[in-house]
Amino acid sequence: MTPADIDRLVAAGAVGDVLGRYIGADGRIVDHDLDARTVGISLDELRAADVAFAVIAGESKREIAAAVVASG
Repeated sequence: MTPADIDRLVAAGAVGDVLGRYIGADGRIVDHDLDARTVGISLDELRAADVAFAVIAGESKREIAAAVVASG
């Protein structure tokens, strides 16, 4: 990802990423084309897991942490 890519995602409402999937404050994917090219489990698969751990540190991660918790 280039700085311009990140700027575009932020302009689209991204507050951070979960496993490389960029989400907005509501926990929804902000760029479906990028998400379709992302390798790994989907957010729906993660939400369906019996157990999941999140490691989030630092004040700059507050928005993404809130989005992750609010969206399950």
